[in-house]
Amino acid sequence: MTEFIEECIELLNEEWPKSINIRRISIQKTLNNKPPLSIILLEKENKLIGHARLCPLPQNENGCWIESVVVWKNLRGKGFGRTLMKGVEMCAKEFGFKEFV
Repeated sequence: MTEFIEECIELLNEEWPKSINIRRISIQKTLNNKPPLSIILLEKENKLIGHARLCPLPQNENGCWIESVVVWKNLRGKGFGRTLMKGVEMCAKEFGFKEFV
């Protein structure tokens, strides 16, 4: 996912403006093989469509929260957000989470 960091920063900042450096640090903290992790949705041509973040709930080992779910504005209304959320939920289940917030 490292090759998509700058594009993820742009996508996230389009929806929720933040300092680029703070956003980069935040994304780098989620470049993991287990939560907290960023999940991205790509087209066949490896073009970024959307981003979501999956984080464990500290007080509940069975729970996680899903945040920063966003799709490019020009691609909204086409079902990509639904596809992204299905992927995030499948990923969460693979990590053993049973509750989503």
